[in-house]
Amino acid sequence: MAFAENWPAWHRQLADLWSAYYEEYFFKIARHVAPFWEQANDKLARDLNAKGLNEVLRRLLKGKTIPEQFPENKQTEVVRFFPSYFVSPKFILIWGWGELNHVYDLTAYLGRPLPAPSTSENNDTPATLDEISFFGKALSEPMRIRILSLIARKEGIKAQEMAEKLDLNPATISRHLNILKNCKLITETKQKGHNIYFINHSEFRRWAKQLEGEQFLKVSD
Repeated sequence: MAFAENWPAWHRQLADLWSAYYEEYFFKIARHVAPFWEQANDKLARDLNAKGLNEVLRRLLKGKTIPEQFPENKQTEVVRFFPSYFVSPKFILIWGWGELNHVYDLTAYLGRPLPAPSTSENNDTPATLDEISFFGKALSEPMRIRILSLIARKEGIKAQEMAEKLDLNPATISRHLNILKNCKLITETKQKGHNIYFINHSEFRRWAKQLEGEQFLKVSD
C-alpha cells in the first residue's frame, strides 16, 4: 500500500536520478568519445573489405575462438557494426531475421584506451570579475540567445544548419559560436568533417549557482 500511495513521488525521484546520471555520466562520456566512433568504424570497414568477416570477429574477440552458436554467413543478409564505449572487451551480438548486429568495443580498432572525462566538477569557486563581465557580454546579444536555444533543442547540430535556420552567413554564425565557446557555454566537436555543437550543461549549472542570491556578490579578483 505504501508503494502504491507514494508511487508518483518515487517515480519523480527515479526520473530525476536517471536524468542526473544521464547528464553527469553517460551523456558526458558519449560526447567525449563521439569523435572516435567514426575512426573505429572506418578502420573496421577497411579490415572487413581486406580480410573478411571472420578476421574482424577474431579481432573483436581479442583472439578468442568464434562461438559455435555464431550464425553462419549464409544465414545472414545484413551485417552492421556499432562502435561503443559501454561494452565488455568482446561485443554484444544481436541476430535475427537475417540481420547480424554487433555492438563492439571501439578501443579494439583504435589501438589505445580512452580515458573517461572527469565526472567531478567544482561549482563552488566564485567567478572572477572578468568571467562575470564576459558571461554578461556573451548573453547580451539576442542572436546568441537564439543560437543557444537552437542547440538546446537539437544537440549535435551543425554550424551550417544553424546558419540556414537563423538566416546568417557563415562568418557571422562562426563569430557568435566562438564567443559562446570562449565563455564555455557550448562545446564543439568534429563529426564526418563537420563541426557540431552541444550545450555545456555543467557550465550553465555553475552560473545558475553563481547568480543565486548572495553567491553572486562573492566575486574574486
